Amino acid sequence: MSIKSILLGLLRGKTHLKIVIVVTDSVFRFALRKFLACFKRPHPYSLETESHIKVYKRSNFLVAADLQVLNDDSKANYPLYGERAIAEAKLICFDNPKQQRPYEISIELPEFTCLCPFSGYPDFAILRLIYEPHLKVLELKAIKLYINSYRDRKISHEHAANQILDDLIKACNPKWMELEADFNPRGNVHTKIKVIHGKRQSF
Repeated sequence: MSIKSILLGLLRGKTHLKIVIVVTDSVFRFALRKFLACFKRPHPYSLETESHIKVYKRSNFLVAADLQVLNDDSKANYPLYGERAIAEAKLICFDNPKQQRPYEISIELPEFTCLCPFSGYPDFAILRLIYEPHLKVLELKAIKLYINSYRDRKISHEHAANQILDDLIKACNPKWMELEADFNPRGNVHTKIKVIHGKRQSF
């Protein structure tokens, strides 16, 4: 009986299956490619994304890989990789590469969305962030995922703008920071909120 038929038999009737393989380091990539080839269409089971593959033990000789194989029929009830990334996101920074030089960083996030706390209707906004870094610089992907976490959150325009600024300040401790939240008009009302931390220098 082939490895493929054994795995498909184990998967039958299950939403996902955790499999551990242990092979020598020298053949790990080859074995993993062969393993993944078992989960290509037309059969209904596949690896949803390679982020399911977690190498949890590695030495000079052995590699153990933990693979979660997902039944395609269950994907609607399983967090997608983007949902997992947003749920696990943290604001992270890296060292300011030029601490002795004052400079500004400007970031625009045109797809911010949250929910009205009173009606539950979606609100949309363009966020415009500008700041002067001190010791740390905000990592862009981390900002993107953090902002996306507001998608299903019931929060007022004012609260959202202030909360975002507070969290960004806590993460990178800038010399100064300004955030403008320009919300799409709704009910013939256009809201624009500007929140500021510190005093901007003139260059």
